[in-house]
Amino acid sequence: MQATGNNPNELYHLSIRLHADGFSFYGYSLDGIETVDIEEYAYSQNEPIEETLKRALEQSKLIAKNKQGFAFCLVCGPCIQVPLEEFRKEDAGHFLKLTYSGGTNGKTYYNILPHLEIAQIFTVSSNLEMVLRHYLPNIRLYHTQTMMLEKMSLINNYNAQRVYVYFHEKEMFVFGYKEQKLCFSNSFPADQTDNATYFILSVCKDLGISSEQGECIFLGENHIKKEVVKQTRSHLPCIKDVKASDIFRRSSLARNPKIPFDVLVLLAQF
Repeated sequence: MQATGNNPNELYHLSIRLHADGFSFYGYSLDGIETVDIEEYAYSQNEPIEETLKRALEQSKLIAKNKQGFAFCLVCGPCIQVPLEEFRKEDAGHFLKLTYSGGTNGKTYYNILPHLEIAQIFTVSSNLEMVLRHYLPNIRLYHTQTMMLEKMSLINNYNAQRVYVYFHEKEMFVFGYKEQKLCFSNSFPADQTDNATYFILSVCKDLGISSEQGECIFLGENHIKKEVVKQTRSHLPCIKDVKASDIFRRSSLARNPKIPFDVLVLLAQF
């Protein structure tokens, strides 16, 4: 995803983040100064989600500026990881049905994570996908966890026992590695402090993260994160509340609180 050539259009990238309550557009300029323009939209109870997205795509200044018609989209929601040695693209939807007994709606997508040697499988609403491809035919879709899992695996110390907790909206994504391989990945509600702390401590216990060794790394933000960090620290002394700027030290974008960590990981690929 590196920018090449001298075409001015190649110096501008559009990213879209779809989440439970709405969506956001991020226009990233590569003209020598790191700048990101942001447009945020909320879903309305009186209008279908795809209609809200359609109107935003038609009216957005960032979409109009994206002359090359190329964009990236991050999608939240249910997903699974399958080892590449067991993955076949024609069975992607079947893997999801085996995991989610209630089933998942939408079109099945998958991302390949080469360093972790896994496939990330998820779904996108068929109506939303149709609208996106109508206005942005060359759009690429990723799950919000995909690049984060790859990025953190590359900076994870080989001998360290670590659990990562990423807070966003009313959820937290908990994941960990063992010998540079993904050993745990799951999402939990993050709207009540006690419950969130319990989930984190349970995962740490199952993975063998004790008070004597191992670390629990907190990323992202939401309204209960500070209290969860405080409660978790009383059980696991080695707690680190890591800022995006601690990881992306050379990027001025990492100091912008309006850019979610998963979007920042995506922008760092350009």
